[in-house]
Amino acid sequence: MYQAVNGILIHYEIIGAGKPVVFLHGMCLDLISMKLNYEDSFSKKNGSYQRIYIDIPGMGKSQSFFKVQPSSDYLVELIIEFLNLIKVDNFYLCGHSYGGYLSLGLAYKYPKRVKGLFLTCPVVTANPNKRVIASHIN
Repeated sequence: MYQAVNGILIHYEIIGAGKPVVFLHGMCLDLISMKLNYEDSFSKKNGSYQRIYIDIPGMGKSQSFFKVQPSSDYLVELIIEFLNLIKVDNFYLCGHSYGGYLSLGLAYKYPKRVKGLFLTCPVVTANPNKRVIASHIN
């Protein structure tokens, strides 16, 4: 399915009914990557969760940006507007990598709407010059 948000078509899939869980994939991926990792586990929960898989704008089948230079803050607001349009109020977030970074932004800006987070490999500090990481050992 598609939903227009601020002139951008966002591709998404909704599976099941119940408590909404919004899935945000990582950079250069699409919603299929999240479905492949999580759908089997959630489908075994007897329909207690509504899974909302989103292609982040500019990735997957969602439209890219034409008139704006996107930022992470802009994407957070676009995702909230998308959720408003499909009438999702309180929700859980499952984010991978950059999707985890966006999830942290959503939880920070909308703490009363985000009921919980599940993050895998989240970007915590987006500026690579300010990251503290362990040394790689072969």
